[in-house]
Amino acid sequence: MAQIEPIVKVDIVLETSTQTRQGFGTLLFSTADRRFPEVIRTYNSITEVATDYATTDQAYKAATSYFSQSPRPTRIKIGQEKADVTLTPDDPSASGGEIYTFDFIDNLGAKTTVTYTATAGQTAADVVTGLKASLGALDGTKVTASGSTTLILSEFSGLGFGTTSETNTLTRTVAGDGTETPADLVAKYTAEDSDWYFYASDDKTTSTVLANAAAIEPLRKMYFYSTAATESLLTITNPIATDDVMALLQDSGYDRTVGLWHDNLDNSPECAYIGVNAPFDAGSVVWANIELAGIASPKDPATTLSLNAGQKQKVADRNGNIQVVKGNALVVRLGKVAGGEAI
Repeated sequence: MAQIEPIVKVDIVLETSTQTRQGFGTLLFSTADRRFPEVIRTYNSITEVATDYATTDQAYKAATSYFSQSPRPTRIKIGQEKADVTLTPDDPSASGGEIYTFDFIDNLGAKTTVTYTATAGQTAADVVTGLKASLGALDGTKVTASGSTTLILSEFSGLGFGTTSETNTLTRTVAGDGTETPADLVAKYTAEDSDWYFYASDDKTTSTVLANAAAIEPLRKMYFYSTAATESLLTITNPIATDDVMALLQDSGYDRTVGLWHDNLDNSPECAYIGVNAPFDAGSVVWANIELAGIASPKDPATTLSLNAGQKQKVADRNGNIQVVKGNALVVRLGKVAGGEAI
């Protein structure tokens, strides 16, 4: 049984001739968001990320965790899956006057400001009709606009698009359109730009994590995920619980998947874990006993108190990684892949 105490040394060096040194130190973060029209965009700082993404977007939060480490990684790539953007307008007041605006970016990168001002007595449905009219010829040539009380933007004939700068009178939600599986996404990203080594995603559901791990395993890349599954804090059952993703991946014996347990996944803590060692050459660093800047100590979801030693050991029993207090420092143990080897 793996124990929390040992310091783990790196004894696996995963190198590839198809990636540049810069590519080896690069994270590709996959998101369902649609902030730009191309498949992948590269950013060299969180300031650059902020030019496209809102601070509430998952991609922005993940990039913040990644770039917050010291020394700071040099770049991140963000990949976008095919997704629909839904813009829900606030109901206009009786007197009207509210302004509804967003920027639409077409597949060639051209930006168009779409706007509508409500008049007295109008409804949310009137606002959607007005926004569709403001889209004009873009609807049916660059994007498909649908919906009655919400404006739904979808790809037209496979053309990518993005939206930014929504006014606070519009609530923006994004969801994958269901046409791409996790394996499809990995294949799409690799075909578009294979010069990256670390992979993470804003979709942390068990089914997607398992599918991502299977898709990355044959490649010369590494997949990092985080999970808050409470099943991973308990004794492993037989059969393994359907949401015990760490035990399921351990059972699969994957050597290119790394799991980090944390109760708060909002900031993608696995991206902080990647960011700590991304600047260094393979084989020159350890992945255990390292601190993650900006990531707090994990808590028991049931009590909001610190995890006890037994719960942390359950994560270790699954070849999972978790932050523990060592002296005055909060460090990650054990630095392992799902199959049990050191990263």
